[in-house]
Amino acid sequence: SVITPDDGQTLPEALIEAMEDAESGAVLQLPKNSDVELSLKELGNALLMDGNVGKSVTLDLNGSTLKSTDGYSMNVPVSGELILVNGSVQQYNLPGNSKSAITIDTGARLILRDVDVSSNGCSIFPEGDASEVLIDGGSVRGASFGVATNNTTSDNIHISLMDTEIGAYNDADGFTGVMINVPGLLEIENCKIVGDYQGIIVRGSTAVIKDTNV
Repeated sequence: SVITPDDGQTLPEALIEAMEDAESGAVLQLPKNSDVELSLKELGNALLMDGNVGKSVTLDLNGSTLKSTDGYSMNVPVSGELILVNGSVQQYNLPGNSKSAITIDTGARLILRDVDVSSNGCSIFPEGDASEVLIDGGSVRGASFGVATNNTTSDNIHISLMDTEIGAYNDADGFTGVMINVPGLLEIENCKIVGDYQGIIVRGSTAVIKDTNV
C-alpha cells in the first residue's frame, strides 16, 4: 500500500507509523521520488514486534531517498527481515567511521534490490549470528567499509552480492570494500569492489567470487 500522510502528519511520521502497524510480510510503498528525512534508528525500531523480535517488511522506496537526521544506525532486529527496493539510503551523521548506517542482528536479514546506500562510516554491518545481507543491483559506499562484519563475536554470517558496486572511499582513509572477518559464506558475482587499503578481506570464511573487478 502507498504511504499517505494524514492531515497534519509529515511523510516521515506516516512512514514510521505504517511500519509499526504493518503485519509481517507487508509490502509498503513511498510516494515517488520523495526525500524522507527521519531517524533511521526509529525506522529500524518500527520492525519490532512483541518479544523484541522483528517482522518482515518490504519497503518500495519508489525512487525516494531516506536521509538520516541523527547519528544512529538503523538496526534490523532479531529474526526480522527488511527488504528495500528502488531508491537510496543516506547516513552522513555517524559520529565516527567505526559506526554503521545499517546493522543486522541475530538471525535477521537485509535485502537490497537496486538500492544505493552511502555513509560517512561503515555502510552495512551484519553483526549477529546467522545474519544475512543479500544485495542485487545498486551501490554501497562507505568511508571506512562498504560491507563488513565484526572480528570476534559472530558466526555463520552470509553475505551475497550481485551486480553491485561496493566501495570504501575516503581520500585514502577508507579501509576495505568488503570484509568478512568471522565464520560464514561470502558470495560475490558480477560486482565492482573498491577499497583504499584492500578490496576484499576474508578471514575464517568461504568466499566464492565470480566475474568481479576488485
